[in-house]
Amino acid sequence: MEFLLKIHRLCEKHGKRMNAWADLVLNHSELLGKLPRDMVLLNWEYEQGGKNIKGLEKLRNQVCR
Repeated sequence: MEFLLKIHRLCEKHGKRMNAWADLVLNHSELLGKLPRDMVLLNWEYEQGGKNIKGLEKLRNQVCR
């Protein structure tokens, strides 16, 4: 988490929006509340019915309340 926040500060400093792979928090959804609201979580899935799809749906529901 500290590393992600460090990168986020660097992005902000240069006027950029941070993107991170969503699988970083798929197994640790408690971290969602600690992530900056402007961070974009990217889908790391290659198959339509891949194993992470349900987890991504759960993340979306938590973030988009």
